[in-house]
Amino acid sequence: MIRSFTEELLEFISSNFILDLHKSFVENWFLNSQLAKPE
Repeated sequence: MIRSFTEELLEFISSNFILDLHKSFVENWFLNSQLAKPE
């Protein structure tokens, strides 16, 4: 029971971590593409 709980917790944390990484990557890419646009 405890083992499955810790496994679920680790999966939850790692999935959120990956989501945050992806989100920050997309935000950085968007900002860079906006800055790179010639106006």
